[in-house]
Order: sequence, then structure tokens, then C-alpha cells
Amino acid sequence: MSFQKIFTCDNKKCNKEGIQLVVLQIRSDKKNNAVKVMARCPKCQKGYYFDLPLNDTDQWDPLLRANVFRCAHCGKSNVKVVESKGHPHRDYKIKVLCQSCHEQEERNVDGNLYYLVEDNVPANVTTTTPVTCPTCQSQIAETDTNCPNCGKDLHCPSCGSLLPETAHFCLKCGASVTGEAAAPPPETAATECPACGNPLSEGSKFCLKCGHEVACANCGNPLPTGAVFCNHCGEKVKTST
Repeated sequence: MSFQKIFTCDNKKCNKEGIQLVVLQIRSDKKNNAVKVMARCPKCQKGYYFDLPLNDTDQWDPLLRANVFRCAHCGKSNVKVVESKGHPHRDYKIKVLCQSCHEQEERNVDGNLYYLVEDNVPANVTTTTPVTCPTCQSQIAETDTNCPNCGKDLHCPSCGSLLPETAHFCLKCGASVTGEAAAPPPETAATECPACGNPLSEGSKFCLKCGHEVACANCGNPLPTGAVFCNHCGEKVKTST
């Protein structure tokens, strides 16, 4: 498998110039022993989703590290990490500022994969946030399986991911979550594509520019950024290639 090819935009012009994709999101796929990546071409702005097998980490790790810390607008590597907040058992949000075009961007990394980028993040900008219950917001211990305050089941029984409030399905692995009787509240529809930033018209299910799914094709519920499965019906999210 050519990982260099995977990290290169397949647009004809971009491919000819060897334009590499900028990594915006890194998610864990424990079921398939892989890392799920959302990336974007800094030239044509086309969005991509692809999987990286953990068994071949030594082959793709240098490419991933190099392309996380590049600007998704101008493509230059002259970016500065200004903030990194998160928790090893949840997610990290890394804010970067391009010192060439002055655009500020965010990178999202699963807490258990933070080690892939940690060496490039200055210790003085990193903040470990406490784990809180998504239902009542009370602080909880990392080892708690149920919130001691409201009794909410905190983690997916299949993959261990922290569950959002009133979840019926896990957003990461799609497993059904038991014990929830009420239907979850509707998500707020996105106004722009999370993959390429293209403005979305009202009622859009797919981005017309990159093909990214922004609303569930099965039930029509808007999808939060990074969802692999719909929280309302459990349908697998279709991603652009």
C-alpha cells in the first residue's frame, strides 16, 4: 500500500503537482484496528476520508505528523500551535495559527491517539480538561462507568467511547445503546461543510463540492462533525473519497 499516494490529492492538477492533504481530524476505529482520518486539499479544497491500519503505523506516521501541522488554506507548514485542550479518555482540540496567511484552524484528535501528534505540541499550551458527564455536567472519575450524580451510562458498551446526552447509538461504532427511552433531540443543521468549508443550502444532505454527508441519508437527521454513525437511527455515515 502506498501511503504517499493516500496523502496526495487525486485532483488531476493537484496530483501532478504532488499536493499533499492537510489532516483535520484523527479518530480511532478499534473494531478495525485502524485510524480514521478526515483531510482536505489546501489547493482545490476537496475533502477526503481514509483509513490507516495501525499495524503499519511506522509507514504512515511521518506523513500524518507532517500534514497535521500545515495550513489547510495555503498549504504552508508555517503554523503555530496556540492551544491544545482535551483529555486522554476523550478528545483533544488543537488550535493552530498560520503565520503565513494568518488563518486560525482547529484539529480534532481522539484522546487515545494524541500520542501521534503530541511531540509537535508545546507543553505550555496543553491543558488537560476534567471529564464531565454529558448529561448533568458534573465532574466524574475516569474509571466511572455510570455518573454518580444522575446515573447516566457514560461509555459505549461496544467500543468504550464517551456517549453524548440521550444517545440511542454510539457515534463512533454504531452500537445500539440500551436504557434510553426518549428520542434524542434533533441536531442543529450545519451551515457549511465540515470537510471542505463549502456553504450548504438549507435541507442539504450532501456537500455539492466534496460529497461529504451532512445529514443522515436514511432519516434526514443532521450529523455532528466526526460522526461515523447516525445517533438517531444507527445508519453508517457515507463519506467522500
